[in-house]
Amino acid sequence: MLELSRASIGDEADWIRPFALSTRTPNALSRHGELRVSDLMPGGFDGYARLFHCVGMQALGASDEALGMMHQVRRMRWRALCEELGLPFEASLTPGQLQRALEGRFGASAQWPFAQHGPTEGTLQQPQLGALVELLAASGEADERWCAYYDPSALGWVREAELHQGPPTLVEQLARAPWNPTGASPTLWWPQSKRWCVHTDWDRWSTLIAGPREIIAKLTRHPVLDALPIAWDARLEL
Repeated sequence: MLELSRASIGDEADWIRPFALSTRTPNALSRHGELRVSDLMPGGFDGYARLFHCVGMQALGASDEALGMMHQVRRMRWRALCEELGLPFEASLTPGQLQRALEGRFGASAQWPFAQHGPTEGTLQQPQLGALVELLAASGEADERWCAYYDPSALGWVREAELHQGPPTLVEQLARAPWNPTGASPTLWWPQSKRWCVHTDWDRWSTLIAGPREIIAKLTRHPVLDALPIAWDARLEL
């Protein structure tokens, strides 16, 4: 079994904890009336990307019992979904834009129609989680240790904040941990070199990644990851 360790939350996470929900200060709304990438990610990186969480369509012939189970739903790429709805696939895409387009296309008042499965909020699921881990692990040293921080919001406010350390397999192991029944991915994770970082905010259906230009370029070309470059000062839907 691979070594995992739970560490005290101290200097190792001080640089990034202010961007998690329960420790985010000052409040973005009181500062400039909106939420921006800079409220969720530290500055100073070469580039930033927004990764949209998986969305799917009900597989043909699937039973009603299969609804809501992502492994029995055909995954649909975000670019294809936006094309079907007549929307540009852009990093600035908002839930409001999507809901209005879905209502116009399907005539449904709900955000996601019966035959369509919306993205999960606040967690990155497979196959995207595994693909992102693989891409980031390939960009660093083989023996580099990673850190993963869980904000209380990611754990349903029933546990305290937690910091874990381990090899690159750490992130996927934590998502399968017995104390994590919802399979939530970490709120924030990064390597000890701090050359990149990942943030999945608790109620959002996309994940932010910061890092060197070559990592951002690989993210946007990846066949599994629906990621687009985004500016550090870009506005995000509240």
